[in-house]
Amino acid sequence: MQKTKKGETGLTDLQIKRKEELVKELRIRFEYVLAAINCYNATLNEANEFVGEMREIFENYYGDREDNWEHADSYYEFLKEWQDIELNNFEIEDYSTALEELNNKVTRY
Repeated sequence: MQKTKKGETGLTDLQIKRKEELVKELRIRFEYVLAAINCYNATLNEANEFVGEMREIFENYYGDREDNWEHADSYYEFLKEWQDIELNNFEIEDYSTALEELNNKVTRY
C-alpha cells in the first residue's frame, strides 16, 4: 500500500496493473469454461434424446404385452428406471459481473 495524494492508502500502479492482468486472464479462462459447458450440454442433450427413444421403445414393448405376460412386473420395474432418468444441463452463473466489480471497484481509495 502507498500513500495517495490525499494521504489515504491505496493500490500502487504496479498492483493495479497486476489486478487488470488477472481480470483479463480470468475473462479468457471463463470463455474456455463456457465453451466446455456448452459442449457438455450438447452431448447431454444427445443422451436425453437417446433415453427418450429407449423409453418409447420399452413403453411400446411393455404396452403390447402387459396383459398376458408372466414377467410384466419385473419389466415394469425396468421401464420405471428408464422413466426416472432425468439428465439436466449444467449451468454456471455469469461471473462477468464479479470480474467487472474486481476491475472497477478495487483501485484506489
